[in-house]
Amino acid sequence: MPNVAEKIYVSPWHLSKLLHKTLNQSFLDILHKAKINASKELLKLPHMSMSHISEQVGFIDPTHFSKVFKKIEGITAAEYRNQVR
Repeated sequence: MPNVAEKIYVSPWHLSKLLHKTLNQSFLDILHKAKINASKELLKLPHMSMSHISEQVGFIDPTHFSKVFKKIEGITAAEYRNQVR
C-alpha cells in the first residue's frame, strides 16, 4: 500500500481511511479481489498448475491463494476450474 499511496500523493494511513470511507473495504481486500479475478481467467487454461497460477497473480504461497480464493468465491479454485471447463 505505501507504493500506491505514494503515487497518489497521500499517506498510507490516509489512503486506508479513504478506502474504508468510500468503498467500505480495506486495501488488502481490494487487492485480493483483483488477484482472484485475474486468477479466474488463468484457471480457464487447463495447462497451468494451481501453484503457477497463484504465483502469476502475486501469491507467494499457493495455500494462502487457496484460502483467499475460497473466502472470496465461496468455492475452491479447483472447484471453480471444474465449473468453467
